[in-house]
Amino acid sequence: MTEAIVSQPLEFRFTWDRGEVVRAVRAVRANVSGRPWWLVFAYPVLLIMIVAVASTLWDGTLSRGALVQAIGPWILFLVAWATLMAWIGPWLTARAQSRENGPGQHTLIGTLSGDGYGTDNGRTQNSIHWNGVLRAVETPEFFLFYYNRNCAFYLPHRAIAPEQLPEVRRVIVSQLGDRAALRHT
Repeated sequence: MTEAIVSQPLEFRFTWDRGEVVRAVRAVRANVSGRPWWLVFAYPVLLIMIVAVASTLWDGTLSRGALVQAIGPWILFLVAWATLMAWIGPWLTARAQSRENGPGQHTLIGTLSGDGYGTDNGRTQNSIHWNGVLRAVETPEFFLFYYNRNCAFYLPHRAIAPEQLPEVRRVIVSQLGDRAALRHT
């Protein structure tokens, strides 16, 4: 990668709330690379079906209707559980983040530099060097900096002045190259 010439780190101050964290978590999940999240639930369903079919073949006493009655509720339960977790998971993440950061305003300072991206909430600091960013994705609301396949730091567009957006994109692309999937490059 070519080194981005950043005379001074770009700093972005923003206040977040639970709703924004929920939207960010959903954006991260929507842009996950690799295996779809629902595939994790396919394995237990498949296991239940194998056990049910094996038990039917073992003694030959269950009819197809009885087999459906035996495994149907379990499959329905797993589908309901997966749906609930997909819906409530981001809210639980936002609640935990809000509790960890204490009461009151939740102000973050995001810093984008030639070294990487970092955040500071006044209590803790997090940063990731560009070589630790697997990829960056721009959504209509956020820049997402993935540090593993399923997790990312986020920087909301609203925190960036419109005249700074081209500079932010330039820095990201110059550091990540084809690992940057930005909307306006």
